[in-house]
Amino acid sequence: MISAGETNTGPGGMMGDGMMGDGMMSNMGINGQSFDMSRMDLSIKLGTVEKWIVSTSMLAHPFHIHGVAFQVLSENSGKPKPESLGWKDTVIVDGVTELLVKFDMPTSQENPFIYHCHILEHEDRGMMGQFTVS
Repeated sequence: MISAGETNTGPGGMMGDGMMGDGMMSNMGINGQSFDMSRMDLSIKLGTVEKWIVSTSMLAHPFHIHGVAFQVLSENSGKPKPESLGWKDTVIVDGVTELLVKFDMPTSQENPFIYHCHILEHEDRGMMGQFTVS
């Protein structure tokens, strides 16, 4: 699942349920919801910095956020791996990852940013959400 907020739990957990014949999950999502283009998942104030906790209990997912830069604070309650240091827009989540996310680029309801699993098949099956920064 995935969640967000000021010291909040940003997106949260990535999940899937039901196996397809190809071994892939049929329904995937973030925070218990598959992507819905008509739903705005988060509305964030321009200039804020939030702590997001992103997790998965199934397998590692490359998690990507559009329009922001973030730093990895911890991975599975430990220090970030060397490859996770510095400013990022994508990180491999394998367990629980804490992110410090800067929201300094505005967007609108008509053109929101998205966060998603960077595995195309997972994104296509709903492991994605959208947000505005204003």
